[in-house]
Amino acid sequence: MYSPSGVGTESLSRIMAEDLKPFRISVNILLPGGATRTTMILERVSQMVQAGLLVPAITGPPMVFLASNQAYGFTGEQIEATYFDAWCREHGIDR
Repeated sequence: MYSPSGVGTESLSRIMAEDLKPFRISVNILLPGGATRTTMILERVSQMVQAGLLVPAITGPPMVFLASNQAYGFTGEQIEATYFDAWCREHGIDR
């Protein structure tokens, strides 16, 4: 995550995950796993750097998972989209 605001977001999500667990509300963080191709970034970096940026669609599969019944019970997780397949294997999730 980025700087103090990112650390604050991560801490808040963990606290919310614990506080909301009795109400069966899940709170997770989804990160792309690296710098992502956005208009703001494209305006500021060279073509060479742009070639290494992640496409925003990389977050699609983990988003679909988190919105599914298969994600029931997962809360307080930090998922990096670039490592989503490995995260699934680690947690015994068959995709």
